[in-house]
Amino acid sequence: MKTYLILLSLLVGLCSTAQNISGEEPEPTVENKINAIVFSGGIIFQHQFFLDANVLIGQYSALEGKIPLIGILGWRAGLESSFDFDRQIIGPKIGYEISYFPFSIRASVVNYFQDDKSQLRVVPELGISIGGAVNLSYGYGQKIIGDKIYKLSYHRVSLTVNLQKDLWKTVF
Repeated sequence: MKTYLILLSLLVGLCSTAQNISGEEPEPTVENKINAIVFSGGIIFQHQFFLDANVLIGQYSALEGKIPLIGILGWRAGLESSFDFDRQIIGPKIGYEISYFPFSIRASVVNYFQDDKSQLRVVPELGISIGGAVNLSYGYGQKIIGDKIYKLSYHRVSLTVNLQKDLWKTVF
């Protein structure tokens, strides 16, 4: 449990300092989305609860107007970890996300590990997005290869928070 608290503290600390890659604060325009490294965290339910931590490398836009262009897109790398410490499941993953108000689309490849078992899955997700800052999505993990993992459903619901301060300023 201490390990999870330490990892969560590090994630929150890193997220609170996340800015765009250049370190500058340019105004986003339609022609010029801003490159960024964005930290995100979340909770996933797929027969049991998982903690989700990610880094997204991509672009964000926080334009307001008649047609708001508020959101984020890019490549994600992360880790899912179950809260069942007796039968721990860990899943490193990579994927791509497009989350612009009001929709979120994500596709990931996750390799779950439990004890000496391993299972590789493709996980497409579709959901709603509040400007790319908060996403609620449903996904289905299609097994590609591997062993049966105990208490790991193919269906999942995830709540993800992308911690990028310009998105949060614009949305909230």
